[in-house]
Amino acid sequence: HVWKDAPDGSPRELWIETVGPVRHTLEIQDDGDAIGICVWSEIPDGSPEWDNHVVLRISRADARKMSARLLRLAGLGRCSTSPS
Repeated sequence: HVWKDAPDGSPRELWIETVGPVRHTLEIQDDGDAIGICVWSEIPDGSPEWDNHVVLRISRADARKMSARLLRLAGLGRCSTSPS
């Protein structure tokens, strides 16, 4: 988990994991209309040149559902017998 400056100087919160030569990065963006979950993988040294980018835009309601599910999976939230 790291903070980096975006080109406009605003802070960016990133989760980064390196597996072998590949660095995987996850960033959550809020543009006001939706939450963007951006995931990309890259080989940082640039050779061979390879990267993969995925962006998923979700509604705020779906973001709340995902957050609640992650908390339950981490053992930090209440368990429910019905899906939310």
